[in-house]
Amino acid sequence: MRPFFGLLLAFALNAADIGGSDLLSPLAAGLTKVGATSDFAGTLPAARAYADGRLGAVLLMERSGGPAAKDGPGDPPPFTLASSAAVVVVHRSNAVTQLTLPQLAGAFARDRRDPLTHWSGLPGGRSELVSPALCSPEGHFVRELLTGLVCPESPLRPDVRQGLTPEAASQLAASRSDILLLIAQPPAGVGRILPVADGREGRPTSAYLPTPENVHAGDYPLRLPIVLHVRKDRARVLRPALSWLCSDEAADILRQRGLHPAPAEARRRWLLRLDTP
Repeated sequence: MRPFFGLLLAFALNAADIGGSDLLSPLAAGLTKVGATSDFAGTLPAARAYADGRLGAVLLMERSGGPAAKDGPGDPPPFTLASSAAVVVVHRSNAVTQLTLPQLAGAFARDRRDPLTHWSGLPGGRSELVSPALCSPEGHFVRELLTGLVCPESPLRPDVRQGLTPEAASQLAASRSDILLLIAQPPAGVGRILPVADGREGRPTSAYLPTPENVHAGDYPLRLPIVLHVRKDRARVLRPALSWLCSDEAADILRQRGLHPAPAEARRRWLLRLDTP
């Protein structure tokens, strides 16, 4: 049964123009409207199909180990179409102005020599316990960003609130002065978003807010890019599909999935480069 399933998957990818992470499957209907076939079976099978020449373009989650796809000579420049990001939210009354990745690790990781247990351990903080919380519904990558980037070598503290719905997370950000919340998209109208600096040894110390520009450029450290790769021999025929992927309609779909789409101007510039011989 397993070999048969593998053959079906290979056949499906052979028949598709664009593939990628299953997180992006809501894009399929829009691509169909512009005449493109798609198969969002996952990053790994899409990367393999792209390497074999069975796909003309792929959208891949690119982790810290390097690019998930290899571009050939003359291929269009890869483009970060969107990013998965973790936004740090505190109560409006909290006077702390920024955090670093090591400080977040101190608040969320169990095995730390420098745990962050009280807000008074930070400039402007009050003598309250830090109450860490995590909102990472299915399809969001907040937990993966926390465990893979912030505290990769330690389990989470037992007092970390987990499994929160966006609605419950929003209520905490509005009502708990001690809350430290990680969430994909900031809750509307409540809480305050903190800038984040990498802060690890040898890394940048400037703190950035998760604006579309900062997330797209990679200045905001709590992000995982979703990169669009296109083969040069398929770029022309896929131009309508690529234009739609860079549209505001596609950007809205990505936001609904908790992702941070590239700024409109960055999408426009990439399409212009695509048309430049």
